[in-house]
Amino acid sequence: MERVHNDVETIELTEYDRSEPLELSKDVLDTIDTRINESATRIDYEYTDKGYVRLRTSSFVGLISLPNGMQVRIRPKAAGGNFLRLLLYAHGATEAMTDSTVQALKGNLFINCLVAPLINRTLSAFSVRFP
Repeated sequence: MERVHNDVETIELTEYDRSEPLELSKDVLDTIDTRINESATRIDYEYTDKGYVRLRTSSFVGLISLPNGMQVRIRPKAAGGNFLRLLLYAHGATEAMTDSTVQALKGNLFINCLVAPLINRTLSAFSVRFP
């Protein structure tokens, strides 16, 4: 866990991750069940054999504020900080498709035929999801 501000404790997790065992009150767990996960399961939890709670993340990425003052920051597992790489990952592009070197033909035929449609398809799909 990392303190982002002096008065706020932040738990840093990635997608499909689990926290260290935590002591969380019933009020915090009720808030997770009824408010945070109201429309979709953003974060889940499980009890350890010693009665502590481990938070479990899914594909949700973002920042969750808990009623006890703690925050949970969930970062993307793939692509790091590269937004275009994250979009490619979301649409099923593999490293072989994005990180390989190929010999381009003379002129800009390669860019017109391969790169531009990939970027166009990615941006079009993104604009459909986030109009």
